[in-house]
Amino acid sequence: MNIDVGFYWKLFLRRLPAMALLFLICSGIGIAVAIKSPTAYTTNARLVVQAPQIDPALVQSSVQISPREQIETIRLEMMTRANMLEIANKHQVFEDMREMNPNTVVSRMRSATRVRASGNPTRVRVAFTARNPQIAQNVVNEYVTFILSKNTEFRGSRSEETVQFFEEEERRLNRLIAQQRAAIATFERENYTTLPENMEFRLNRQRGLQQRIEQVQRSKASLTEQRQRLVAIFQETGRLPEVGEANLSPQERRLRNLQRELDNALLVYSPANPRIRVLQTRVAQLEAEVSAAQASSGEITPATLFEMQTQQIDEQIAALDEEIVQLNEELELVADRIAATPATGIELREMRRILSGFEKEASDNQNALVRARRADSIEQTARGQRIVLVDPPTLPNAPSSPNRPLIASMGVGAGLGLAAALFLLLELINRSVRRPAEIVSRLGITPLATIPYVETRLHRKMRYGVHAVLVLIVLIGTPAALWAVDSYYMPLEVLVERVMSQLGLA
Repeated sequence: MNIDVGFYWKLFLRRLPAMALLFLICSGIGIAVAIKSPTAYTTNARLVVQAPQIDPALVQSSVQISPREQIETIRLEMMTRANMLEIANKHQVFEDMREMNPNTVVSRMRSATRVRASGNPTRVRVAFTARNPQIAQNVVNEYVTFILSKNTEFRGSRSEETVQFFEEEERRLNRLIAQQRAAIATFERENYTTLPENMEFRLNRQRGLQQRIEQVQRSKASLTEQRQRLVAIFQETGRLPEVGEANLSPQERRLRNLQRELDNALLVYSPANPRIRVLQTRVAQLEAEVSAAQASSGEITPATLFEMQTQQIDEQIAALDEEIVQLNEELELVADRIAATPATGIELREMRRILSGFEKEASDNQNALVRARRADSIEQTARGQRIVLVDPPTLPNAPSSPNRPLIASMGVGAGLGLAAALFLLLELINRSVRRPAEIVSRLGITPLATIPYVETRLHRKMRYGVHAVLVLIVLIGTPAALWAVDSYYMPLEVLVERVMSQLGLA
């Protein structure tokens, strides 16, 4: 592929004014920005997040947050609008503070601030760029003070809030435990007859009542049979059966015993035997005493005695009937209490289960409270994880920006690039036939000869004159236009910054 150098050189010369215009504009802007950009000074401080002084395996901190997360939280608080405005006003960071919009102040403060965390252990770099060294150092000192105080306040308040939480939980659980115990005591007092603890007593009482009822019923049956037998004997004989020894008086019982002893002695001894005579004498005496006693008490007929005995038996039977009724009532009451005991036991167990849950929760809360108080003590004495300053901000002795040669070089480079781009763009969009080679390539015709355009001397002079005027206009007009924009519309550095922001490059 042969390149027609002469042809493209002529095109270059023809398009040189437009290309020079772009080049001068970009270069002028770059040089103007490099010259006019205010000098800025940057200083920085370095901090590090120290590990706890006490082994976490021994005492676990109540502030469970990673160093990066803590730094980010503090950074967000530091970059708040109120804090930025306060620091900017305190140190007069910008020259025209009174004329600046607060939003602009906040935006420029945030743009000039850098907070970065990296490494392990976590290292924090805080930097600020200002118009003079002292302001930069003062602002970074403010930032460092803010970060250190916020770290102490953050960890201290977190540990205190943790202790307060567990203390409130302790009071709440103690109230619940007291209320539940009072409820259990009231329930046991109201249901003492059906408590499961007394179930064995009620079962024994039930068996005892059943046995007593059976015993009373047997006694009643015996008395009923005795009465029937007494009535039958009295109706047949008109007499009462021989009174048993159980119903005899003491004298009558002694008399009967002596008579029995006398009868047994007569079987062995003769009537003249002294022993027989003594026994007979004693029997006679007791018979006299018994007769006297019967005489003094009045004579009781068999009918009267029958009536008395039957009445006594009826009274005993009535008393046994009443006792049976009372025993059955008590037995029914005991049976009802036994039947109600399971339900009472279920409810009581549920209440005790709730109480046990509260007590278990209170025990766990107490253990957590002890740990929280230890952790709070560590935080209050600054023995836990903390941020410390390892490299305070220094007064910068040289400006950090702007890099004037770099800015000017970027302007010149941008001008050259735009000029070259303009040349290529015009060449790509120009579709006219300008050379014999293009006639062959586009029309497929091989010309026999080509007649070049013959320019007259006057036309050539006019063309050179126009080029010279354009060059002068570019060389003089471009700086003048840039000066006018910078002086009467907007400073070039601000204009460039806004354009870059709109393009998303700043």
